[in-house]
Amino acid sequence: MKNTRVYPIGMGRALRDSYLRTNLSQRIEGIYWYPKVHNMTLALAKRYNRPLFQVAGIIAALSPRNKFGRNMVDAESILRDGRAAVVATFGANKRKALCILEALDYDEVLDILNGNKVKAFYSNIYHAGHDKEVTIDVWMMRLMGIEGAMSDQKYQDIAFAVRTIAQQLRLSPKALQAVTWIEARGAAF
Repeated sequence: MKNTRVYPIGMGRALRDSYLRTNLSQRIEGIYWYPKVHNMTLALAKRYNRPLFQVAGIIAALSPRNKFGRNMVDAESILRDGRAAVVATFGANKRKALCILEALDYDEVLDILNGNKVKAFYSNIYHAGHDKEVTIDVWMMRLMGIEGAMSDQKYQDIAFAVRTIAQQLRLSPKALQAVTWIEARGAAF
């Protein structure tokens, strides 16, 4: 049976228009953003002798309302200093990151994390290649002109729009999300 799900046409138009506003450099930055972050995560995992799933989970746990550069500083602080780590994000996020230090596998990290965005960000960082998850954050909501709280249904509608437009543009969903995120923010990092 064919998927008959639809999304508001404005979402698709906003995504496509955002992508078309980018220059070649921004598109390349976006397409390689998650692979670059995956490699940064691998480097931290090696440096601190931790499994990739823990490090990716810590980065994801610390990400809400945290600029990416600071997020990486905070993740390294957790890996290096444990409970003594100083982070710039919410205390609850630090507690989750500390719990992830004890996680035994990928799925246990998923159980510790909560929220569609954080779980998708974790998956996008962890998986080097194509990933069906889509990270929808405040920048994506702004891009699409969406206001108010993010419900599960709203998240799924936006993610569906990203997957659909990504397929039309022959991109992975996370690459399209990263390209449009760069366009919306004005910078990759």
